[in-house]
Amino acid sequence: TVANGGSVGTKGAPGSPGGDASGGGLLNRGGTLSLANCVFANNRVTGGTGADDPGTSSSSGHPGGSGYGGAVFNTGGTLNITNCTFTGNTALGGYGGAHSSSYSTSGGNGGFASGGAVHTEGGGVNIIGCSLTSNGSDGGTGGSCYSDFGSPGTGAYGRGGAVCNSGGTLLILNCAFSGNLAQGGAGGYSLYRSGSGSDGVGGAVCQNGGTTSVGGSIFSGNSAYGGEESNKGYEEASDGSAFGGGLASLGGVVHIFDINFSSNRAFSNLGNHYADSLGAVWGGAIYHQAGTMDVTGTLFSNNSITGGDAYGSGTTSSEPANGGAVANLAVLN
Repeated sequence: TVANGGSVGTKGAPGSPGGDASGGGLLNRGGTLSLANCVFANNRVTGGTGADDPGTSSSSGHPGGSGYGGAVFNTGGTLNITNCTFTGNTALGGYGGAHSSSYSTSGGNGGFASGGAVHTEGGGVNIIGCSLTSNGSDGGTGGSCYSDFGSPGTGAYGRGGAVCNSGGTLLILNCAFSGNLAQGGAGGYSLYRSGSGSDGVGGAVCQNGGTTSVGGSIFSGNSAYGGEESNKGYEEASDGSAFGGGLASLGGVVHIFDINFSSNRAFSNLGNHYADSLGAVWGGAIYHQAGTMDVTGTLFSNNSITGGDAYGSGTTSSEPANGGAVANLAVLN
């Protein structure tokens, strides 16, 4: 059992972004590593906070650092994971640095978050017979603005509540994904202007390049949530969007076969505040943006899209433009 591990990025030195953090429980930078019958519980990575603005006329707060792989980070190696449990692991983006000078600059943007349980960049990861529950990827909050001038920072994306593949080869077989969440970061605070939220992408799994194959698995009760604008200033901003409550692909090649998608959802502003622009909501079960994807032998039930922009971006699960189950691809059952 690997439990309560953590990695925290450094706070940004003056003029610098926060440091990145990778692999709260395990970090594999090459070679071949095999894990079997393991438990990864409550591990966390947190990107460092960006440096505050130094008070000069051309300066702003600096971005937060990124958090990759709340439990496991793989880059360039081969990682085999069999009959393991991942629960309660989290990837968090760092806070943007604050803006407090009397110049019209801004707070720093939040840091990215990717792969609440597992993040891979290059190399190959095989996840077989595993349970992945209640993991999360939470984009960083934008930096605050404490002056009458300038603007707060924007939140950052959260991708892959459980798993994110960014340019590698990922195989998932006979796994169960439940209760995982990808959440976009909120906008920064300001008395006068609100900061925009960012996107939640792939409640359980996100593909951002490379090749992902998913088969014989269950996706149930996973969510993608668009981050809220800060709703504090007199000038409103935009909510983040939500893409793919179960799985989202932003590019590359994805093969999906013999999957059961049930009760997954993508959601954004649910009416609890006013935003100048509401986030779009796409694909309660699956969202496909670019690259190629094929889906065969797959069941969809009770997946939904809720909240969001009233202008064709998903107010109900039945809205055909965005797909209560699937957006932007053909399903071949």
